Amino acid sequence: MAKKHYKEKKAEKLAKREQRILERRKKQRIRIIGAILVIICVAVPLTVYAYLNLPENGTEPVNNEEPENNEDIGINIGQTAPDFPLTDTDGNQFSLKDYRGNVVILDFMAIDCTPCKLEMADLNEVYANYSDKSVKIFSIDVNDGDNATRLNEFKHDYNCEWTFAAYGSSVGAAYNVLVEGGTGVPTLYIIDKQGVIAYKGVGTIESDY
Repeated sequence: MAKKHYKEKKAEKLAKREQRILERRKKQRIRIIGAILVIICVAVPLTVYAYLNLPENGTEPVNNEEPENNEDIGINIGQTAPDFPLTDTDGNQFSLKDYRGNVVILDFMAIDCTPCKLEMADLNEVYANYSDKSVKIFSIDVNDGDNATRLNEFKHDYNCEWTFAAYGSSVGAAYNVLVEGGTGVPTLYIIDKQGVIAYKGVGTIESDY
């Protein structure tokens, strides 16, 4: 009888924990989607402004988005995100600056990180709803023990269609991920069309991992 009662209490405790996890993941999705929508909505009047400032003899808008030499580069909200070069799992080289004019989501993760696996469902939802609205996702594996082959298998297993890059520990370090005194994985940054950090989130569920 006591054993049965113990099992019931344990099952009840697990059920409550799973419910808390679901609620926290839902809140995180709302924050992420909210940040994306704010960026997209703000970009609309800016696009109209650029159109109204077309030169008389051309079709290119006046360039108001080139970064200035004195831009404030850093990893806090409101700062310009540090640029970096990486090679994706298909062998294509890219850098963050290549995607100025897009909303960029940087997902710092690792294959064996359980919260990172849970996060894939959230990112799949974002990709499905916003990839056609100039939203780009980059999952960067900060564990250099995870090679491109393993990362491609992970990408396939979770039905992810966006860009993944292995050997990202140096980029992670630049964003204070998995360094002493820094954040763990997953860590998520959302960067606006001008390259400025609009959102930063650490983890997807409880902080006891």
